[in-house]
Amino acid sequence: MALRAIMLRRNIEKKKEELKQLREKDAEFQKREAELTTAIEEAETEEQQTVVQEEVESFDAEKEEHEKTKTDLEEEIAELERQLSSEESKNPEK
Repeated sequence: MALRAIMLRRNIEKKKEELKQLREKDAEFQKREAELTTAIEEAETEEQQTVVQEEVESFDAEKEEHEKTKTDLEEEIAELERQLSSEESKNPEK
């Protein structure tokens, strides 16, 4: 087996583990979103609404960055898998 293929497989495994960890954080985002929804509904004063608005903006920025990181990682994995497939087609095992 070509060393390049071995290296690509290892990189794919590492990236998939990173992606798994990111996906596990999705539940945390869902929980925080539910909490913020409740906070929005319960905010009565202008001050409370301002605080909640700041928290929502912070949450949205974090979630957007999280989703972008996941998307980038998925694309990176797909590219590595294409490279591996290409490498394996050049050097089929006997």
